Amino acid sequence: MELNVNQVADILQVKPHRVRELIKAGKLKARHHPTAYRWLVDATSVRNYVRSPMRGVGRRRKIDGKWLPISARQKQASC
Repeated sequence: MELNVNQVADILQVKPHRVRELIKAGKLKARHHPTAYRWLVDATSVRNYVRSPMRGVGRRRKIDGKWLPISARQKQASC
């Protein structure tokens, strides 16, 4: 099954531009549709990306004005 960029953006809760960056970086498997001029992303690669242990290891988040400790964030991601 293939998804378009907007569908993947909704799943990952990012903007479509970020999905295109992930495609160019090789983190999502996709093909460029020859006549529709749009990316079609493999649903399995999206599922694998979501389950990836390195996803979300970037910046810490602020919740209610306080920085969330990394260990708490990792627990939150596993739920």
